[in-house]
Amino acid sequence: MSNLHNLTEPKIQFLGVGGWLLHWKREGLLLAPSFSNPASLGITGFPALTVQANTAKIDQYMPVATDVKMLLVGHAHYDHLLDVAHVVRSKTPNAIV
Repeated sequence: MSNLHNLTEPKIQFLGVGGWLLHWKREGLLLAPSFSNPASLGITGFPALTVQANTAKIDQYMPVATDVKMLLVGHAHYDHLLDVAHVVRSKTPNAIV
């Protein structure tokens, strides 16, 4: 689909799983960044005994977005919050969660 209006904003970037990075008028909004997928015994979907953010995957797929002022998370389950601490520390240091 072409950009019929030649707009440079808003910019919307899908980050995978459910995460979105939105830019509008020099401000960013980050929705549900989720890159890690912890599993136990190598079985996808099997609950892990311990969970840990996959910082290498976050660093690979999450762009630096210092203009992000707010990071929204749907609810407080580990699968929604697991990557948030690393994302804020390394990619969106100006964001309020």
